[in-house]
Amino acid sequence: MRNPIEMTDKHKLESKGLTLESSFIESDPTKALVLVHRVDLTGSRLKAPQPVVKFSKREHALSNPKATSIQLATPRYYRDYEENEGPKGIRDEKEAQYVIRTDLKTFFGKGKISGPRGGVGQGSVALAFTVDDFWMFCTAAKPKTDWELRQMLKESGYDCATTIANPAEFAKELGAAFAAHSRWSDVSLSGLDEVSRRLRPPEIGDKVVWVYHGPVVYQRNPAEMIEAFPEHTRGVVVPFVKREKFSHQREYRFTVLINGKPKEPTFSLPISTELRHLAKFDT
Repeated sequence: MRNPIEMTDKHKLESKGLTLESSFIESDPTKALVLVHRVDLTGSRLKAPQPVVKFSKREHALSNPKATSIQLATPRYYRDYEENEGPKGIRDEKEAQYVIRTDLKTFFGKGKISGPRGGVGQGSVALAFTVDDFWMFCTAAKPKTDWELRQMLKESGYDCATTIANPAEFAKELGAAFAAHSRWSDVSLSGLDEVSRRLRPPEIGDKVVWVYHGPVVYQRNPAEMIEAFPEHTRGVVVPFVKREKFSHQREYRFTVLINGKPKEPTFSLPISTELRHLAKFDT
């Protein structure tokens, strides 16, 4: 059972590049709040996201009646992916990671740490920020012609292309399915996560599922774009910004998270009837 709710403090849940599209209580089998955000880092403000396509093996395709689940994966999975075990180009050793350079004075000052003999020294330091507290379902913007689609399918290394015509509706159903099938045993909870979980109002359940979806933006220097967003939203923004070398993938991503850090790099999500109805075979 699903109960849509109107967020009276919606502005608190939105930020630059992030729009709250829908919010509802999913109560099957247990109660959980699902919040779905659309990610738009370019400011294009399209009225609705365009169709996307998922490349996969045919036996795992969303629209295949024999397929029972889809795989979500963490950034760690894609950073460690073995090229010889699947399609080329899927591995990105800097997935959901960005590197900034800062001078030592700023670095030591922010951390309130003194340099050698109380001084801060000269030079700079590279800081790598990695986000690993979510799972991803990766698709691609659907090309306008069948020829382009066949070319992308060939380059992907898979044998099946499935269209998702309405990414916004798919994001909602992805959140609902995740709320139904995720367990607290799937994540490692910090002390703060435990407190947050126990203090939630009983009318929304003890779980909040966040879903973010939008096109990936490709940049020569991802850090420059990421740093343009408020600090409290950068963890959300990071997986939607990648290096230019991957621009041929034309990715459109769905990220899903609850409190805590995933214990395993993959999550097998049962395909709900609603998810299957939103997908159809292309080739």
